[in-house]
Amino acid sequence: MDLVLLRLNAGAAITAFVAAMFWFISAAGNVPTPKETWATFLETPREIVAAMKDSARWNRLAALFAGFSALFVSAATALGILG
Repeated sequence: MDLVLLRLNAGAAITAFVAAMFWFISAAGNVPTPKETWATFLETPREIVAAMKDSARWNRLAALFAGFSALFVSAATALGILG
């Protein structure tokens, strides 16, 4: 039982770390700054949309790993209470 709890807690720690890395990558992305005039600002939407799509992909992966971490913690807590 102790080995199972250890593995669940290790899984929670690892997946939480991976989620944090993905969120850092998402936040550190290169978002273009708008140009100074409206005429040139209208040229940047493609760049902004591409940066947003890239950020959304990293956020999606981070949320997935955060969910796995929560599952591991929940399972370890349940086993700790029931065991």
